Amino acid sequence: MRILLPVDGSIHSKNAIRFVASREALTAGSPTVELLNVQYLVPDLVTNMMGLEAIKAYYQAEGDKVFAELRDVIAETGLDAKEVVISGDFGPAIAKEAERMNADLIIMGTRGCTPMSGFLLGSVSSKVLAHSKRPLLLVRDKTQPLGERLRVGICVDNSEYGRAAAEFVANNSDFFGANTDITVINVVPYTSRLVASDTVDMPVTLISEDEAREAEDKAFASAVEPVSAILTDAGLTPEIVRLRGKPSEAICRYAEKNLDLIIMGSHGYGNFKAAVMGSTATHIAAGCSLPLLVIRA
Repeated sequence: MRILLPVDGSIHSKNAIRFVASREALTAGSPTVELLNVQYLVPDLVTNMMGLEAIKAYYQAEGDKVFAELRDVIAETGLDAKEVVISGDFGPAIAKEAERMNADLIIMGTRGCTPMSGFLLGSVSSKVLAHSKRPLLLVRDKTQPLGERLRVGICVDNSEYGRAAAEFVANNSDFFGANTDITVINVVPYTSRLVASDTVDMPVTLISEDEAREAEDKAFASAVEPVSAILTDAGLTPEIVRLRGKPSEAICRYAEKNLDLIIMGSHGYGNFKAAVMGSTATHIAAGCSLPLLVIRA
């Protein structure tokens, strides 16, 4: 497995390193792990004055300072990782490096967000999502699940993203660990009778409660069965869970009590919209403290 781990010397980066190192089956297989530090570009005027080689040396020196801040946790975990320094706009630069090394997974430490600040323009993780279709794992500040066995929830909604998430889990079993508990989760709205009216005072029932429940069951099966089949074919036995309510709220409530890691898909957006992403994934990133693995299809 090839893992790209952008770092900035902060506690968030250290949390991400610890999480990777905790995956015993993964590290036993000698994965390729790259610690990447991205330096701000200096103005062209400065480059012209000092020369390209001097600027490159400056970038490397600043990057080495970041890696020095991580020496304690690298020594503590024994993680074998290559150190790379590049320059540029963080999001596009990380995405470009992920393509260069053909990364199977990008892992980033993040402080997490409040529901409001989670939508602010400038989030590095949002920019990475906007420029890369590589899977992105956000490791949060909360004490991380460092055991080999994880409780993993795959959130599905009858789109290609759920199937892509299941395929990622099936193809990277070493990362998730032996005997990992996998739950396939689908959120359905509260069942209600749909009514219409030719006049204000004369509502007409369009669908019975039994018909509504039957339609709900059909939609639920359509969402979870293809995902469950992918996992079962890989020798995994998922639990199937049906939740009700607003997806982001229902998933967060369930996850905080029952899971160690959430996996879900996101279509992402380009440019400006990436930083103001109103998707369920973004709401969960803002409202839930667990690691979140975002899969692009």
